[in-house]
Amino acid sequence: MSHFPQTPEALLDRARAGEPEAIGALIELHQPDIRRFAFKVCRTPEDAEDAVQHTLYVVLTKIGGFRKAAKFTSWLFTVVKNECLRLLRRRPTESLDEGTIARTQTAPNEVLDQRQIAASVAAAIAGLDPEQRWVFVMREVEQLSAIEVAAALHLSIPAVKSRLHRAREQMRSTLAPLARQFNIPVP
Repeated sequence: MSHFPQTPEALLDRARAGEPEAIGALIELHQPDIRRFAFKVCRTPEDAEDAVQHTLYVVLTKIGGFRKAAKFTSWLFTVVKNECLRLLRRRPTESLDEGTIARTQTAPNEVLDQRQIAASVAAAIAGLDPEQRWVFVMREVEQLSAIEVAAALHLSIPAVKSRLHRAREQMRSTLAPLARQFNIPVP
């Protein structure tokens, strides 16, 4: 990768031209972000891996259609997001099985509590309006800046802030009973 220019634009240009090394370098550059985003958005690690693999396949088959690196990055997150949503609709909610409990070193009741909390948070996020959900995930989970979220979602910064505020309010409201049950402070 050292013989390629380090700018994303130059790398994208070479990948669009069909240079296998550039395509590999472009995937290597973006794969950690794609993977992290998928693991935060998808319901299960298996779904996240499937979404990452699907996204990488789409990159390989559609790379020739992009002209700007910023649009390419936004497109990558959109592909991951859509694949996670597709997988979410396809799979019913999975229950905790005895194998999961046996493989952990945590007491079964603690595993159940952790799974209940995780499932409740995931359900609360999934229950957000899609426009709010993606802003919430990108800001709160991925820790992207408002400017980065605005660019990725083609929004103004005030729109990002407004959607994030509404998402936080709904999350607080939805998770308040859970917070009381497990004595978790609500910010």
